[in-house]
Amino acid sequence: MVESVAGGTSGDGPQFESDAHIAFILEHPGMSDWLKTALQEALPRDPIAVLNDLEILNLVLRKRSEALIAGMFA
Repeated sequence: MVESVAGGTSGDGPQFESDAHIAFILEHPGMSDWLKTALQEALPRDPIAVLNDLEILNLVLRKRSEALIAGMFA
């Protein structure tokens, strides 16, 4: 069962629309293990801490990935 953002499971706590998306990703064989692990580890964490970490990851990894891609076509 997928944990909700509030920390309960989707069967005994508030249901969030994102829980269905998370369940889909966790069950999909084509999704990366890295993504699945990140989701599983984020679920029980404080949502504010998760949002802060997401912002940092987005900034750092997006810039790095864009630079690597640009270098491929330079």
